[in-house]
Amino acid sequence: MKIILSELKSKHATKNYLSWLKDTKTNMYTEFRFQKHSINTIKTYIKNNLKSKNNYLYGIFISQPKNKELTHVGNIKLGEISHTHKFANISYLVGDKKYLNKGIGYNAIKMVLILAKKKFKLKKIYAGSYSNNVFSKKVLKKNGFFHEATLKKKFIF
Repeated sequence: MKIILSELKSKHATKNYLSWLKDTKTNMYTEFRFQKHSINTIKTYIKNNLKSKNNYLYGIFISQPKNKELTHVGNIKLGEISHTHKFANISYLVGDKKYLNKGIGYNAIKMVLILAKKKFKLKKIYAGSYSNNVFSKKVLKKNGFFHEATLKKKFIF
């Protein structure tokens, strides 16, 4: 199983992708949970990121040895990028439940960190997680992130 990051296009706005956003357990730690979703809202989100010079939305795809087709299993976003100060945020979601706990999130973060450094020449990457999102905190720590601050009462959970 090989993980590939590829910039998302409108064609990736599928029923499968929509099902992740409508699944309360899958998106319980995302800000998407507060919005209503449709194929059109996903396409708009993708198009807005494609137009942006400061946000880059990548699909997390799996290449199976026996199947030449790529399977879209999640997304990772690099942005908003501060080109002046050389930093950015990342956010990520492994939406396809069949691929949870298989190192997909860890590897996608690792790959986007390399991309951030090499392509965008960034010096610092931030990632946030809700305090009760144990899995996200683990995968970030494994990728070299550390707890820098607690933002009390910033988000409602």
